[in-house]
Amino acid sequence: MTRQLRIWSILLALLLLAACGKTVPPVTETPDVPPMAEETVQEETQALPQSPDLTIFDGTYRANVPEEGDEGYVQIKAQNGLLLLEHFLCMEGSVYSFWAEEFRPLEDGFVSGEFTSVSGISQTFSVMTGGDGYDTMPQNRVITLTEDGVVLNYDDSDAAYYVADETFSYHSTLEQLQQILGESTGKADASLFGTWVCRNSRETVCISFREDGSVSLLQKKMRQPVQAYEGAFVFEPGGYVSIAAEKAGDGMYPHIMRLGWHVDPDDMLWLTFEDETQLVFLPTQEKVTETMAPTEALSWLGDLYDLSGEYTDQYENEYTYLYRLPYFLGSDPEVLEVNRQIEEAFVPIIEEECSAMEQSEFLSYTEVDWESNVHDGILYLHIYAKTWDWEEHRAYYYDVAQGEFLTAQEVLDRLLIDQNYFLEAVREYAQAAFEETFAELPEEDREAFGYYDMLEWTASEEAVNLQLPIYVDMFGSVVVHAKIGSMAGSGIIWVILRPFDGAVG
Repeated sequence: MTRQLRIWSILLALLLLAACGKTVPPVTETPDVPPMAEETVQEETQALPQSPDLTIFDGTYRANVPEEGDEGYVQIKAQNGLLLLEHFLCMEGSVYSFWAEEFRPLEDGFVSGEFTSVSGISQTFSVMTGGDGYDTMPQNRVITLTEDGVVLNYDDSDAAYYVADETFSYHSTLEQLQQILGESTGKADASLFGTWVCRNSRETVCISFREDGSVSLLQKKMRQPVQAYEGAFVFEPGGYVSIAAEKAGDGMYPHIMRLGWHVDPDDMLWLTFEDETQLVFLPTQEKVTETMAPTEALSWLGDLYDLSGEYTDQYENEYTYLYRLPYFLGSDPEVLEVNRQIEEAFVPIIEEECSAMEQSEFLSYTEVDWESNVHDGILYLHIYAKTWDWEEHRAYYYDVAQGEFLTAQEVLDRLLIDQNYFLEAVREYAQAAFEETFAELPEEDREAFGYYDMLEWTASEEAVNLQLPIYVDMFGSVVVHAKIGSMAGSGIIWVILRPFDGAVG
């Protein structure tokens, strides 16, 4: 549809779309509700109830059988209930590649005997390869402590042997980072010293200020790599501290931060970051354990696009736009094919709108976004694009344990929902959504506007089928993105149905 035709369709749609946002009441008569999927996490991926002492793995290790001309090193450090591994490759004494690995132990993965080992799930990241996100799918990993080093191995690779070697370092010393900052110009305040923790539903932040001028900062957000900084700080006038720190996975690059701070009468630390984000920390004397389950902490997805902002075209129309598009990490043929499908469906939309902004033209699609959730071992990915009178919706289902994509029928089988029951329930709820949406259309106008034809289409196989996106949200509720007929605009309106728990929204 051209941009000119869209304008005319918008004008016509305005007569009817005012009612589209109404909530549809539950259908009064529905088939018996089948067993519902409960909000569970696979047993093997539960967070540790009590983390073992992972510091026994701390150290620097050199690859025992280096590749020809190369030397490999790994530095391991326990970080808040997980292990952080930094890998380095050297040639002729110079580091030419580095990356980091976030390792999360399984609940029963710690084994102590002749050799102590821990099994878990790991995922790699690096500014050199993946930017601020992970650059590989999660993988099963076992780390074994030997008499003179460690053994690292993945499920799909041979074991790699490392011997202890504390002579290697690829991070600046505390003194070097202190030289970057210079002397403190503000009055030292002992109330800042100590370890502080901030937790909410989406992230954990732990920061330690020490009397020797050193600082460590660890931040973990949902489905993003852990950000672990080690460095130096100095006091600045007016209630500020300046920090120079290096981040795991980022080599020797010094990150410079200036934070506002104060400790209130309730002994809580308020930190204001440079983007004006403000976090409140509680003091802690205990070992801080980051408690996100791997299904929340790790990620199977990366960002292909992440654009947002405000825009005004040459006609003085103002827009708020958001273009986010994911892709599946990994290089398996099936993964690459799904990524190709995602790009084919949504990249042209984003590129067209970016081109329109360059030419100061009006926008059609102002939003391309996605949501994901891991439920009962299945990753649900829902991608959508929205414009004035049309939407695009796609869903993808990935079995994180088996490493393969599922069909809608296989998803329904896992949810214990019969296919025929699914189609019947969606059809009934879609009809109810249509009737409620256009309830205010006078009876004398229904024939003229094609009301009954659209109602019939809403219940047809063309509208209700297994191609509709299915999503299980964070509460374990099955959501179906369904289509109902419309007498204006694109001829279709997308609605959100929850036909299996008595709610439609």
